[in-house]
Amino acid sequence: MKNDEEKAELTLQPGNGAWDSLVGLSFVQNFAVGTMWHETALAPVFITTLGRFPAGVGKFGYKPGGELFLNFGIAYPLTRKLELLA
Repeated sequence: MKNDEEKAELTLQPGNGAWDSLVGLSFVQNFAVGTMWHETALAPVFITTLGRFPAGVGKFGYKPGGELFLNFGIAYPLTRKLELLA
């Protein structure tokens, strides 16, 4: 028997009613490298961090936790128009 008044657990409901603040930083350094056709091209290496932090309380007093993302990568040029991302 289905109870129409029963709601899903708060973490399963879309949105939590709280506002979040986002803060991020990025750093890129380009290096000159040779492609597989022996041309010179730039290979950017990057580090990016992004933080998401709750700026308030959501539905029913729920306070979500924050998140911190850290990304590191390189775009290595195979040719002048094709790059391998890692």
